Amino acid sequence: MPTLEANPPSTTPSLGTIQETMLITLWARARESLRADAIIRDERSIDLCNAINYDFDRFRAGWKSQIGVAVRDRLFDRIVRDFLKRHPEATIINLGAGLDLRFFRVDNGTVRWFDLDLPDAIALRRIYIKETDRLTFLEGSALDAPWMEYVRNQGNRPTLLIAEGVLMFFEQDQVRDLFDRYSATFRGGEMLFDCIGPLMVRFPFLHDTLPRTKARFTWGVRKKSDILKWGKNWQVRDYRSLLDECPDRWRWMRWCRLVPALRRQFFALHLKCGD
Repeated sequence: MPTLEANPPSTTPSLGTIQETMLITLWARARESLRADAIIRDERSIDLCNAINYDFDRFRAGWKSQIGVAVRDRLFDRIVRDFLKRHPEATIINLGAGLDLRFFRVDNGTVRWFDLDLPDAIALRRIYIKETDRLTFLEGSALDAPWMEYVRNQGNRPTLLIAEGVLMFFEQDQVRDLFDRYSATFRGGEMLFDCIGPLMVRFPFLHDTLPRTKARFTWGVRKKSDILKWGKNWQVRDYRSLLDECPDRWRWMRWCRLVPALRRQFFALHLKCGD
């Protein structure tokens, strides 16, 4: 089983603009794991935050981002575990993996897992996490074609693609092309991803941690039907507003669930590609 290094070395990360946002999600998981009532517990994230030389205090006021990451992680973990119950020997592709540690939380002992990210992100990941015969790190852009052929050639298995906190940094045409290529390469494959609404793209100051970096969102979705119109016989397996997950933790934002336009600003979608 892959493990974190026993004594994680102190490292000062050198990351691109978008890649730096991986440190927001790492911080959010670590903060959640320190709570007595944590809805997701990932102590390894605490170890990584302690080892990485970075000013995580810049995010300390970001309670909306923190709970958003925590509920999203819990929801995604649940869906991935369900997928692995249906397909124990599946292939899972994790786009924009950053320092995500989901493999540790959901590993069933037989899954074949690929973490894909840009070279600087993978370089940081390799400092702390070891690969094995079932966990492979891939360097490259999610928008480049070669990784799909490589993964497919590793074995014909049921496949789930995860894009958590990733697609909102792409343009719509790029996202649509990614979906088209994935559905053509992995017939019957499934996709799990989260989306934000146009409001969050238009007014980035509404996000409470992203403005602490130079990254900005570029793609938002009004509703899931906008994606289903792209064709390819998509089947919706699950659709959830993140505001419906652990509503008490959302403080005053839980009331946004009562307004459809606001409820759709943060949602997760689980699709199955047409065969």
